[in-house]
Amino acid sequence: MAVQAAGWDSATRFSFAVVTGVNDRAPVGHVVVKVGAVGVAEVGYWTAAYVRGRGIAARALETVSQWALSTQGLVPLTRLDLLHAEDNRASCRVAEKCSYLLPAAPPATRPAGIDTYARRRDASGHEKIRVGGQFGPGGRT
Repeated sequence: MAVQAAGWDSATRFSFAVVTGVNDRAPVGHVVVKVGAVGVAEVGYWTAAYVRGRGIAARALETVSQWALSTQGLVPLTRLDLLHAEDNRASCRVAEKCSYLLPAAPPATRPAGIDTYARRRDASGHEKIRVGGQFGPGGRT
């Protein structure tokens, strides 16, 4: 808990427990926003196995994404990056439901030891990635 509080205090890491209306004292998941480069943060999430397939992950990710890009006034953010395992079809569906798009070109480097997809979402909810002087699919100039 001290790490979570320190993240909020320093405006570098924002953690949210995911609860259901049935029991708001027992978290069924977690969403985190980790601030990185200027205007960019990485977002991650997990849900308990027994609640998967109910849309909880997508609702939680969308709610926190909207908060991070539109509502919160702690740190200016214009883009969120979501990393997930390439072979996790459920994570692919959650990312797509929440407008996290795959870039036109894969990143030059990936996190060590894991095969991942890197998805991006800008403040308008669309991909905005510069590729060879042009913005990729879904992007704007």
